[in-house]
Parts: sequence; structure tokens; C-alpha cells
Amino acid sequence: MDRTFLTQPQHPNHIFYKQEASVPLTITAVTTALQQLPTRPNTPDHPTAMEGQQEEINIATGQAQQEAQRINVITNTSNGALKGNPPPIFDGDRNKTRKFLLSWHLWASVNRNNDAIKNYLSRIVTMLSYMDGVCVDAWKEEQLDKLNEERDDGTLETDEGLWDRFIERFNNAFTNQNC
Repeated sequence: MDRTFLTQPQHPNHIFYKQEASVPLTITAVTTALQQLPTRPNTPDHPTAMEGQQEEINIATGQAQQEAQRINVITNTSNGALKGNPPPIFDGDRNKTRKFLLSWHLWASVNRNNDAIKNYLSRIVTMLSYMDGVCVDAWKEEQLDKLNEERDDGTLETDEGLWDRFIERFNNAFTNQNC
């Protein structure tokens, strides 16, 4: 397939959104690019006219999705998105526990008025959502079971004791005793 339209700006089907490799694609760039695409439908006389463009769109869309995941913003519809730089995903590596907790506490402090942080049960579940990996998966499951047991026993979601007990269990499980 002739793809000269990708590299030659004078070509009538040139795609103007193609960016240099050194410029990262953002959601805005991809959206702008998609708005600039021609809307000519596939017809019998031009059945492959959009194939090359569709491939480029798929690549750009994948890059935009990766960028959105890297940004890692949580949205809470009750009172807005959580702000600031969220903590890195914690994989259970005890050498990273202090850094994770510091990042978590800074981020939680910035968001102290957000329902996801004010409500202790939501705070725990939010923190658990920033843990992933073979070294933490079973522990996360155990913590969810403990939370459900405490709720079943009548503990309110707003009870600060939920958080205190959880963070103590976290420290017991993941604090590096050698540092």
C-alpha cells in the first residue's frame, strides 16, 4: 500500500497530526488529530483509503491510553477528582514501604476533604487499590475480608479504628526491619 501521504505534507491525504518521535502524544494531541481526519467513507472505488489512517489512529489511541494510565488520576463522583501526585503502585517490596507510605500520606493530606479519604473504609480500599503484585495480592484479599467482618460486626465506615487497625497491619506486614 502506498503510504506517501504519511510523510509528504503536500499529498492531499497527508495526516497532519503525525508527530515527531521526540514529542510524546497526549490525550489533547490525539483528540486534535482525530478531529483533523478526513471523513471520507470507504467506497468501492476507494476501499483501502482509510486503512493506513486507521492503523495510525489505533497506534495514537493506544499511546493516549498509556499516557492516561501513567497520569493515574482517580475520579470520585461524590466530590471531584483526587488531586496531586498519587503514590506509586506498591508491590510489597519492603525496601519501598517507607517511600510508598510517605507518598500515600502526602497525597491523602492533599485530599483530606475528599470523601474517598475522609471515609475510613473508602480510604483503606483506595490505598489497597495502589497495591498490586504477587507479594501483596493475598494480603489485600485478607484485608478486604477483615473489613467485611468488621462491617458485619457493626463497625461504621467512618470509625477511625478501621484505619488505625489497617495501617498497623500494613506496617507489621511490610515494614523493613533492617532499615
